[in-house]
Order: sequence, then C-alpha cells, then structure tokens
Amino acid sequence: MTDTWQSGSIPPPPTTPPPGLAPAPAPTVNPFLGGAGPGRAAPSRGKLAGLVGVVAVAAAGAWFAFGHHGSSTTATPPVVTPTVAPATTAAVAATPTVAPLAAAPTRDLDLGTAPKLSAVLPQLELFVEEARGHRFTKPLAVTPLSNKAFVAALIKADGVSKPNPDAGASPKALHLLPPDFDANAPGSYDDIGGFYDPKTKHLYVRSITLNPLAQSIIAHEMTHALDDEYFDLTKIQRAGKNSDQDEAIRSLIEGDARAVENRFNAALTTQRKAQEDAERSALLGATEAQAGGGAPSPFVLELFALFPYEIGSGFIDQLVNDGGQARVDQAFRQPPTSTLQIIDPGTRFLHRVDARTVAAPAPAPGRVVDHDVAGALALSAVLAEAAPTKWLLQTSVEAWAGDSYITTKQGSRTCVKDAIRTTSAAGRVRLGTALTSWSHQHAGASVTTTGTTSLLLVSCTG
Repeated sequence: MTDTWQSGSIPPPPTTPPPGLAPAPAPTVNPFLGGAGPGRAAPSRGKLAGLVGVVAVAAAGAWFAFGHHGSSTTATPPVVTPTVAPATTAAVAATPTVAPLAAAPTRDLDLGTAPKLSAVLPQLELFVEEARGHRFTKPLAVTPLSNKAFVAALIKADGVSKPNPDAGASPKALHLLPPDFDANAPGSYDDIGGFYDPKTKHLYVRSITLNPLAQSIIAHEMTHALDDEYFDLTKIQRAGKNSDQDEAIRSLIEGDARAVENRFNAALTTQRKAQEDAERSALLGATEAQAGGGAPSPFVLELFALFPYEIGSGFIDQLVNDGGQARVDQAFRQPPTSTLQIIDPGTRFLHRVDARTVAAPAPAPGRVVDHDVAGALALSAVLAEAAPTKWLLQTSVEAWAGDSYITTKQGSRTCVKDAIRTTSAAGRVRLGTALTSWSHQHAGASVTTTGTTSLLLVSCTG
C-alpha cells in the first residue's frame, strides 16, 4: 500500500472544549485494523479538544496493526536497558539555499476567495518554506480535483488491502472495540480533503475552487512534500519496528504538517479565517448527512486517528520551542520510538529515553493471531475505558518503559497476554495498581507482578 499523507477537512475547535468527542461520521476503518480501504480520516485542527482537556500541548493509527509487525511466532529479542542520553546540541547539516528565506506573514494573509492555482501556489510555497526553514528544490505537482476524480486518485494511490479475519482481535480482547465490530468494513473517503503521494511526488486536493479551506489543505500537504524531499517519508515510516513506534512516527510527520497548517490558519485575515471555518463546518455537515446519523464510531478509533495530528502538532511545537526548526529536522533524522515520547517530549524524547525491547510472554493456548507492542497510548485507552475522554489523565502510564503482547484464538475465546516493563519498582506498583483496578471490572482479566519492574497483563474474552 502506498503511504499517502492526508490533511484535515472538518471544523476547527470550539472556543470552549466540549466534554467529549463530537459524534463522528460513519465508522472509518483504518489500515491499522487490518481492514480494507484507506480509512485514514482527515481530522480537524483540535477535534481532540474534549479528548485532550487539560493538555498544555495539545487514519491512521498504528498500535492496532494486529499482525502488521508481529503475527510471527519466531523468537523475540531479549529485554535490553533503555537508551538514555542528554539531548544533543550538534549542529544540523547546512541546507544549501540560493537566497535567504523570506519571512512568512504572521497576520493579515489574504490569498483571495478563489484564486487561480498559478497565482496562489508560489505564495503557499514561500509560506511553507519559511515555516519549515527549507526551500523546495524540485517542482511540486499540485492538482485540484472534483470529488469523483479525487476519490479515484486516492483509491489508486492507496491500493487494496485483503480482508483479515483476525482484524481487531487484540482491542476486542482488551474491551476497546465491541465484540461484533467489523474491522474489515470499507473505509470512508468523505472527510479526506487532500493527500500527498510520496511515490509519485504528487499532491492532490479535493477542490477545484481554491477557497481558504483548500489553501490550508495545500499548505498542510506541501509540508509533507517538503519533508519528503529532505528526509524521505517512506524510508522514515518503514523504520518503525512496531506499531507503537509507527504511531509515533506518523505523529512526527502529521504533527509537522498540522503545525504549519495551524500557522497558516493563524496568519489569515479575520474574514478569511471565518470563511475557512465556515467551509469546514459545511463539509462536516455534509459528511454527517451522508453518514445518515448512524452511531458514532468507537472512541478508540477517534483517539488513534486524531492523535498524530493533534498531539503530534503539540509535540512539534515543543521541539520548536526547544531548538527551532533545527530540532524538528533532528527528529526526522532520529524519529521517536514510542507514543510516550510524543505525549511527553520534554522528558522522553529530547533526552532520548527510548522504549525498551521486551520479550513476549508465552502465548495462551490457541492460534497466534497477533504479536506487537501496545505502547503508552493504547494502555491509556484501556485504563480510560470508563471515561474515554480522560485518557490523558491516566498518568500511571508514565511508568511504561516497554511491552510486548501476544494474542491467541481458540474457538470463540481470544486472549491477549502483554508483558510490560516499567521504569522502576515504584512505577511498577503505580501502573500495576491502575491495571488491576481495570481488570477487576472484567471477567477473564488479571494483572500479575513478574519482577521488580515487570508486569503481566492478561485479558480473555469469549
């Protein structure tokens, strides 16, 4: 499947965060569920407002790859100590430029209501170049398309995934998805506003009218194109060693593009900003109408779809505050290794406290259908089952240092066994207490202390 990077096309956050996520369109099935179709939703700036809540740094996930990294039963690596090193201050390699980069406007930006592509493209290129600190060295193909032509181009770029009969087994066993959830249902293209295809180096936007919303989407996708030119996005994504790292890498990539998109939106005139907001609202209304007012998709899907954009852009903001765009470049050269580094860049990423490699536990009886790393984000979702929007308040996951789970099926019974390593004995007690409290709410779930800094989480259903 070709990796396509997609931007948002639904409304910005309200002034006052809602108590939870707004009802979603018809369930969008992402590739990380093992299902067919692209399913990578195009979330808005800040749809996580109610999800994030107190966070100061505010499809397409990874943990739910379910076999993408580990359906094999081969031996797993032994436990190793984490890499802990101070943040490097080494200079980033100089990037040749023909002239100083012009400063992007920070206010009163107005590219018109529906300008011609030839008129707006150079201005958008200059904005993205200044915002990211690099120049385009190659021509970028940008094509606005009608809805029908856009969907056809996206389907062609995405390819076709084969249905996976075991898709969703692990989150179902952890009570994150309903038992009858169809993880192979086709995805929806309705809320995708644009995408950049790193294979063809081509950018498409779902609009033949370059209104402010389309301009914002192009700025987002141009950032992907610029990052791809300097850092090779396909190579970076393939560097992920497990699904939790996949999600972290996606958060770096989408977070950077969202951060530039946010700067573009903030620079618009009051009139154009209001126009873009109205266009996003109208598009969301049309998407919800097409969905027919069906039941909202499971919260965990919303979380994993939006995390790379919303929390990812906060991660980028912290890197910029720490060392400017040079620090962001450094992150592309040495990508994050866990979602916990995205959530807590100051402690976990800038000081390179990388995830430990943990040996998988002995599987439960049955056929192995999944073997991967859950990560801090997934464990936060598990602990927040009773109050999903408070996932980021599950501070016990700060003790997470690494894990490895293995999922088996035997008849109608599915079991997940997750070996978890913690940062300290105190951390093991703290995380173990939280997980034990969760396990008491579910028959077939248990938590066992297996060492000074290690736990075993078991959850079986069916």
